[in-house]
Amino acid sequence: MTRPRIIAVYSGKGGIGKTTTATNLAWLLGNPATPGRTVLIDANARQRSATVIYERLQVDAPYAVATEENPAKLAYAAGLDADWVVIDCPPSDLEAAAALDVADLIVVPYEPRWLETRAVMITLKALRGRPHVLAFVRIKSNKKGVARESRAALDGVGVRMLNTQVRYYDAHEKAQASGLPIFLPDAQAAIAHADRGADDYTAMHAELLNLPELTR
Repeated sequence: MTRPRIIAVYSGKGGIGKTTTATNLAWLLGNPATPGRTVLIDANARQRSATVIYERLQVDAPYAVATEENPAKLAYAAGLDADWVVIDCPPSDLEAAAALDVADLIVVPYEPRWLETRAVMITLKALRGRPHVLAFVRIKSNKKGVARESRAALDGVGVRMLNTQVRYYDAHEKAQASGLPIFLPDAQAAIAHADRGADDYTAMHAELLNLPELTR
């Protein structure tokens, strides 16, 4: 059995788009013909958002979901009979340690705002020595300049970042509430900007697949 490739989606701060990123990546990595080959582990014991989103789906998901009550046990993810494992981590480096240790790559969602920048630098310090990459998310149309400035500043201190940026749209929350993922034609027909949200995460998915940690 080949070890699955494991992506941990982690931030030391809640409300930053972590679960949205984890669920959308699981959808894109999944295969409708073999949904069990991609597993999304909801390891946020205090807020089971990934599990709730999965249970609300009005269509069959191309991935399976597992809910983990004890994040300290997440080393088992490396032994799962799967091709991909996505872990929606709790917002604590201590609670998420087992997931962070077993991950091939840690994706850190980041919204470019002053207070978020201070928070993400603490997160990145905690991840030192582990393979990680920063993902710009929730970019509002009137904050593009802030995003450019943040990218330049973070690049100046050697932070590894994805080129892809995920724009802020209400479509993400509306799609989750409706049970229709943004990638579906029905969602894109009914929810404004769902297609744009889908494009952003599709681009992130493609970029991640080309990173050396995930090309083995």
